[in-house]
Amino acid sequence: DIGRITNDRMELRLERVNLVRIVRDAIEISQPLIQRSGHEVSVMAPQPSIVVEADPARLGQVFSNLVNNACRYTANKGQIWITIERAGTSAVVTVTDTGIGIPPEQLSTIFEMFSQVDRTTRPAGGLGIGLHLVKRLVDMHGGQVSAQSDGPGMGSRFTVRLPALPESVTVDEVATPVS
Repeated sequence: DIGRITNDRMELRLERVNLVRIVRDAIEISQPLIQRSGHEVSVMAPQPSIVVEADPARLGQVFSNLVNNACRYTANKGQIWITIERAGTSAVVTVTDTGIGIPPEQLSTIFEMFSQVDRTTRPAGGLGIGLHLVKRLVDMHGGQVSAQSDGPGMGSRFTVRLPALPESVTVDEVATPVS
């Protein structure tokens, strides 16, 4: 995936999708890691859902990566909060954790290829490509991703903003993918 994205060879298969469903599926994929770590995950989502034009598989990768990172970089029995909301014409998903945090000097480079938080304060593993993949996929969807942290030991917050379809649009109305 990284090779195809880096060389602009990945094509998205866009369709109208329920963003809440995509995020909940990503959390479900992360359940083994969540349970093994004893984390408490809270999800705040709107009713009715927010509909976006997206490739569901690729958007699923974005949110599973963010949830997995929150799990990996948060000590056992930590807390993870996921909020899904509409802000004007945008859909906003925020993944916040009580984890190891990100040093201020690394916030500006966290989405670069092979960028990693200092190894002395992070668990082993990881190649430093996950957040780069997240950024590229979000960019391909016409969105933006950002990272915030008050520093080491202070947790992290990742925010994904995507263009949302009007509130009147539902996934049920669509029979075929959007081209």
